[in-house]
Amino acid sequence: MEQIRDYRPDTDEAEVSTLLKEFQEHLATVDQEDEIRSFVSDADARRYLDKMVNDSTEMNGKFLVLELDGKLVGFIQGIIDPRNDQSDVMYQTTHNAQIEGWIGLVYVRPEYRGRRFGIKLIEAIKQHFIANGCTTLRLLVARDNTNTVNFYHKYGFTDRDVEMAMPL
Repeated sequence: MEQIRDYRPDTDEAEVSTLLKEFQEHLATVDQEDEIRSFVSDADARRYLDKMVNDSTEMNGKFLVLELDGKLVGFIQGIIDPRNDQSDVMYQTTHNAQIEGWIGLVYVRPEYRGRRFGIKLIEAIKQHFIANGCTTLRLLVARDNTNTVNFYHKYGFTDRDVEMAMPL
């Protein structure tokens, strides 16, 4: 049986840490610029997980897991940015008011892909964002992660900004 539910630190930490390590390893593998690395230790993955959970809590977000027959096979984390920091004069004077729902990370184990689990995770967090007045759903994805870029395009995301970099 499939279930999308809130992350539970007391019971989910070890499995989600494993998923997070798999995710990071994938990112390191597809990164053609060789900037991203795998976690050095299990402790790194757990510290990263703690940060994701804290960000979700502090920024009115969500951290959801996908459970299938008692096994965690994916997760999604997101936060809400109300864009109401009045000290950000550059943004406030040049942009229309909005509330942005940001997907931080979404991951489904490779052997479970193609079963619409990624879409279901996005839909679940999207409902949280809508319920909290978000006007935009945003995320960042590495250009080199072509399968994921294609997945997001099929879902309806469009390219918005272009981040550029130059090694020094």
